[in-house]
Amino acid sequence: MTLPLDRKYLANIALTLTLLSGSGWAEQRIEHLYEARIPLSARDTNSQQEAMRLGLASVMVKISGYSGTADFPELAGSLLNAGNLVSDFGLQTMQLPADDQISTETSDALYMRFVSNQVDQLIRQFEIPVWPANRADILFLVVVELGGAPHFLTPTTHPAVFAHLRRAAFDRGFGLNILNQDDLKSLSAAATAVWALDVPSLRTAFATLAVDQIVVVRLRPETEITSEYTAVNSMNDSGRESDFGDFSAVDSSLVFQSDMEGNSFVEAFGDTLDDYLDQLSLKTAFVASGVADTRVMLEIQNVPDFDSFRKVRGYILSLEQIESLKLLRLSKDKLVLQVEFQSGLELLHTSLINSGFLVSLDSGVSGLSEVEQLTYRYRSAAGQQ
Repeated sequence: MTLPLDRKYLANIALTLTLLSGSGWAEQRIEHLYEARIPLSARDTNSQQEAMRLGLASVMVKISGYSGTADFPELAGSLLNAGNLVSDFGLQTMQLPADDQISTETSDALYMRFVSNQVDQLIRQFEIPVWPANRADILFLVVVELGGAPHFLTPTTHPAVFAHLRRAAFDRGFGLNILNQDDLKSLSAAATAVWALDVPSLRTAFATLAVDQIVVVRLRPETEITSEYTAVNSMNDSGRESDFGDFSAVDSSLVFQSDMEGNSFVEAFGDTLDDYLDQLSLKTAFVASGVADTRVMLEIQNVPDFDSFRKVRGYILSLEQIESLKLLRLSKDKLVLQVEFQSGLELLHTSLINSGFLVSLDSGVSGLSEVEQLTYRYRSAAGQQ
């Protein structure tokens, strides 16, 4: 069913995020942190240089998790030299919301990959927060009330909304799940339960999906508009500001609520989504060290078998501050690893203790920054002398 998104359905929009805490943790590692795609207004040198500046700004925002990072005055000079940090680039096409905010249009875009270690140097130099690359996987559902009953919108019926979501997922760096009509039918997802934010029903319907959160976008009919123009045209009238509703995000550690308003639904939705992601990133963000990477040796005693070694190694490599890891020695009673890291030795020590695998054999963390070797014992052997 193709539902008209005209003045009767666009003027009042409420968005609510519900964490399905019983569905498990499904975060994924974002692998395109140093990549950007920027729409091109023209295929000339000036447009390309401006796209590179915007591309580096986009990457800094994506890595930091903060939508305002690129506005820091200290970064202005570095952004102007963005071309020096590009390792490869090419012309692509991308889908963008059209002016009617229902359909999409195709635009030229410049794809760029930036040199990761040079970007990291900027991050450390200006002490910009870093949002770890393991990030939430989010399912977006859009429903509209029609004839007193809710119905799902899909990428086929209203591509503009979902084109914006796909771009936001790439630009801000989060895992995006979107369902088409066949997916919704196979999962027996009821639009009424989604509309009502019925958490038990949502858990049941989407239990097979590995997602952290569900965002429900609810479009309600508007009864007060009397203009002959559609809501889209009304919203594009600079003399009129339209209220869209709220975006409420609630979970065990984050409470977020913000009113959406403006002249464009896509822009208002995007601004509110940015605000939410800013808050979401703060839960795990850290500030990278302003000094050069540090190298330390880790001695781990009483690792019982090779599977345990792989478990420890995998955990260490998963830490955001780890730059590299090399195995120096492996024997029956211990292994020695050389680790290059950032963000301070005390933070690394705390992360290793929090793994649940290791028990520290050091006297404490006092003066830890001067220690060149840290010693631990595998927890399964913690009771041994």
